[in-house]
Amino acid sequence: MSQCTIQPLADGLRIEGQLRIDGIVAALRDLQARFAAGDPPSFVDLGGVSGSDSSAVALMLELRRMGLREIRNMPRGMQDIVNACQLEGLMQDDSFGKD
Repeated sequence: MSQCTIQPLADGLRIEGQLRIDGIVAALRDLQARFAAGDPPSFVDLGGVSGSDSSAVALMLELRRMGLREIRNMPRGMQDIVNACQLEGLMQDDSFGKD
């Protein structure tokens, strides 16, 4: 099972390790709890992600829907999926998920 760690930063979070389908549900639950505990972080730093798949992109889309404003240091493999699926606007648009 792939695992990641989620560390708090000033006004954000850093994710490290593997963001793959077999561990994504645990990561989502952890992140949902952090968002529900108060103001959502303004950014997520993915600079420590050493492996990912399309489920990691889906996770970032869900975080954007929940109010995340910025994704930093997205790994190349995730960027390739975002580009192939033409999701660039959803990953960068601050109005995503807002009514």
